[in-house]
Amino acid sequence: MSERLLDSGSVGARRTMRRGAVALLAGALVLLAGCGDDDGGSGGGAAADLPEVPEAEWEDLTGQDTVTIDTRDNTFGPENIIVSPGTEIVWENRGRNDHNVVPVEEGSFEEVSIEDLRPGSEAARTLDDAGEYPYYCSLHATPDRGMIGRIRVADE
Repeated sequence: MSERLLDSGSVGARRTMRRGAVALLAGALVLLAGCGDDDGGSGGGAAADLPEVPEAEWEDLTGQDTVTIDTRDNTFGPENIIVSPGTEIVWENRGRNDHNVVPVEEGSFEEVSIEDLRPGSEAARTLDDAGEYPYYCSLHATPDRGMIGRIRVADE
C-alpha cells in the first residue's frame, strides 16, 4: 500500500509540474507575441511611429550640392539635416567600426551595406523627393534608439 501511495504521489507531483510548465510556457508566448510589430518586419516600425524631432535640432543645409554625414563609432553627425531636393548625401566612415545605413521605411531609399561603409570608406545616395527619411545603423541601433539620423528633403 505504501508503494501505491508513493507512486500516486509522484504522479500527482508530475502532473503539477507539467501544469506549471504549461502555464509558464503560455505566459512566455503571450509576452513574446507582445514584442512583435504589426508589419511583420524585423524591428522598429514605420517612420510615423517615431517621435518628432524638435525644430531646433535640425541643421539646415539647403542649397548645397553635397552634404557629408560623419559616420563615427556610434553616431551620425549631424544627426538631423534639411537638404534641397537632388542633394547628394555622403556617409563617410571616419571611425574604427563597420556601419551601414538602413532606411526606417523599407524602400524609401537604397540601403548602404556594411561592405560599402567600412572604416575609411564612404557611400552616397541622392534624394529627390520632398519628405522625411529616418535611418539607422542596424549594427549599433534600432530604428528609434542609438545610432540614428534623419534627412528632411525640403519642398522647393
